[in-house]
Amino acid sequence: MAQPDGKCHSLLELIPVDQLSEEQKAFRPSNETRMPLYRMRRDPTFWGEIFHDGAFFDHDLAIWRENRTLLCIVNHDCWRPSGFREQNISFTLYKDYEAGRYDGVDLEIYGKTDATIVETATFFWSLKQGECEEGRLRMPSLPTIQPEQLARIFDANPDMHFEFEEGTWSAEQSVILATRSFPLNVKLVWVSFEDNGTAFVNALETRQQYSFGMFSMTFCDAEHVPLSRENVQRFLKLNLAFEKLEIGMLESECAFLPFSVKSNALVYEIELTSLEASDFESLDIIAEDLFLKFNLGMTFEWDEHLVCFFHRLAELGHFERLRISVNEGYLGCIIHDDTSHVAEALITAITANHKLKCLDLSDSYRCLEWFAHFQGIFKAMEDHKGLREFHLKKLVPQIYNDDIDCDESDGSESEPAAYEWLRQLLSRNRKIVVYNSSGKRCSNGEAIDTIYLLNDILNGSTDLVKESTSLRPLLVATALVESTSRKFLHSALLMSNHADMLCELMQVVNIEEVTVVPEEAIEPEQTSITPVESEDSKRRRSGSPPPPATKKAART
Repeated sequence: MAQPDGKCHSLLELIPVDQLSEEQKAFRPSNETRMPLYRMRRDPTFWGEIFHDGAFFDHDLAIWRENRTLLCIVNHDCWRPSGFREQNISFTLYKDYEAGRYDGVDLEIYGKTDATIVETATFFWSLKQGECEEGRLRMPSLPTIQPEQLARIFDANPDMHFEFEEGTWSAEQSVILATRSFPLNVKLVWVSFEDNGTAFVNALETRQQYSFGMFSMTFCDAEHVPLSRENVQRFLKLNLAFEKLEIGMLESECAFLPFSVKSNALVYEIELTSLEASDFESLDIIAEDLFLKFNLGMTFEWDEHLVCFFHRLAELGHFERLRISVNEGYLGCIIHDDTSHVAEALITAITANHKLKCLDLSDSYRCLEWFAHFQGIFKAMEDHKGLREFHLKKLVPQIYNDDIDCDESDGSESEPAAYEWLRQLLSRNRKIVVYNSSGKRCSNGEAIDTIYLLNDILNGSTDLVKESTSLRPLLVATALVESTSRKFLHSALLMSNHADMLCELMQVVNIEEVTVVPEEAIEPEQTSITPVESEDSKRRRSGSPPPPATKKAART
């Protein structure tokens, strides 16, 4: 692959091979054309100065720093220069904090000493992400990083999502983490505290900023919590507010404490082995956005736990987003023949939570087969005013055949019924969309797709009403000549919310310019969702101006 000219980048300058020092050559792999070495013309102030030209980084390259370290940007196969295998750290930068694990830029820092590596890491981790961007930085926990360096990293990007992996935090480092004067977004993955978190919790108790932001601790099980039991209890009873709290399984003495934390969103895994179903009857849950992962442990009668839990959700009635996961325990997947009582309790929770916008059951199929209860669940959703999304793993149950090496359902009996229930739901609740585990809309083809399309038009028309007075005429006129062109039903749905705009459009139309189209030239209404190219689309493609009525409506 031909390498780009270093002069093409405003910040990076290619170092000619004949000018490389012996120290620089030691970092280079055997294939010199694959790993060109650059130096910076000046220090950048934000990441965009380095990555503004994506095409420039379609190959591996390295950047030499004056402190004798290398920043390597790796796009393909990983490499390790001989002699420096242990003296390196790796991290990943994501432009979007919700990006997938493999959607970021992988970088590595090489050097001769821990101090110089940390110095380079601090410089790059302190670069500004960019205005109006909430990126994510995934990096290792470094025991040698100084408190002032860690503070510099946090302070440079208050909106950044920091994800620290493994390693042990010193007391001094944990104090910096706890005492920022602004909300932080921090995820600790398999980390530990050298003092079991005492300094961290002590500092949180004196924190001046009431809101922490987002805090997540990921660990294997209750025996590997990075905080001691006492510090877990102290942490969960702090007078702090979280935008989001995510925490793994805790010992039974602390199992219900996360629910009472002041957090807008809670992600929590709870093991049922030592808990009674009745324990859920008086549970106090603060979060409006709840993702609860039930780990069955060694519990056989876990269905009663879920029934009590759903009844409690119905009593509280303040939830906006609800995601339930049921994971097999130590004894495997314990399945009950009849789970209708669980479904009935769920339906009670759905109908009682009027603000519920999203319900996600896609990760609860290991021990619960919801298909037999979809008719009742869908029925409960028909009149729900708030519900917008329902996520499930699959609409039609999986049918396995020992003679066929595949995982496809034959759908011979269950499929027609399932899609008839779905059709009724979508026809009676125009606001809701049902998704499968792949994030796609559940559908059996054109029949269901057509309903989705009509609902999209209706909901889009309703949303247009909220637009400013100056924009709405233009948007309505554009929708008429593009999205709903030549489709009477679609146009009728659009105008059902914008009759006033139709009157305004008619007032600016010059009747003398109107061309009467013969009846035989009118195409029948298209029922397929295949988009029809409107005259306005053709006009824009050919460069012709739009009709006067549309332009006048835009100026109204």
